Amino acid sequence: MKLTNATWEERNSGLKTCEILFEKGDTIEDFRFFNFKDDFKYFVAKVSSENIKLVHYLEECGFRYIETQFNISVATEELEKIDKKWLKIIEGTDYIKMTRENDLADILSNVGAGLFENDRISLDDNLGKVVSALRYTNWIKDLFKDKKSELFYLTKQSKKVGFFVIQKHSKYTINSVIAGIFKPYQGQGLSVALIYYYLKLASVKGVKQSVTSFSSNNLSMLNTFTKVVSFKVLNVYYVLNKKLEN
Repeated sequence: MKLTNATWEERNSGLKTCEILFEKGDTIEDFRFFNFKDDFKYFVAKVSSENIKLVHYLEECGFRYIETQFNISVATEELEKIDKKWLKIIEGTDYIKMTRENDLADILSNVGAGLFENDRISLDDNLGKVVSALRYTNWIKDLFKDKKSELFYLTKQSKKVGFFVIQKHSKYTINSVIAGIFKPYQGQGLSVALIYYYLKLASVKGVKQSVTSFSSNNLSMLNTFTKVVSFKVLNVYYVLNKKLEN
């Protein structure tokens, strides 16, 4: 059981937040007898899908289920296996690396327009869409400053239709950190192009695989991955939260 003082969440919600990661071997007793020394007001628990008894115990303790998180990997060689029918969507798309402050401002304006509305923060009655937008705004600002991160526009016929962020996780792996299709262009299947360029960049960088995470609240992305490429599920976590009343 790993506890983290999630200061990056507190700056958005104003609530001192504890993130608890439960792995396969952790038990109810590990949680029951742990001494929480800090004055936390909000808890996020991530529980391995192989530990359902712990999920039920947390629910009895007042935690509420909010999502299931999937961590997956895709082999770079899948780039060459993408069915030709998907290439029609990819045709006319490209990616452009962001380097200017104006680029950052453009992305943040799209976030403010409700780019992410189905994430666990938006769906939590204790937090909501305003806190969610602030969370993504601060996160993307951090990534823009982070030398390990690269931010890209996704374009279609030279129009900016979305964005994505990657990090080189190791000499074998890149991590797709966050991505989104701008609202006016949603529903056109452009998530296929996001996957294509993850793999293309992995190929350019000479790594063997791409890893990413997505939520059960984002069924469209799950369906897109399932249709377009073969992937390996690395981990599945049930995510629950709890806010302590004053």
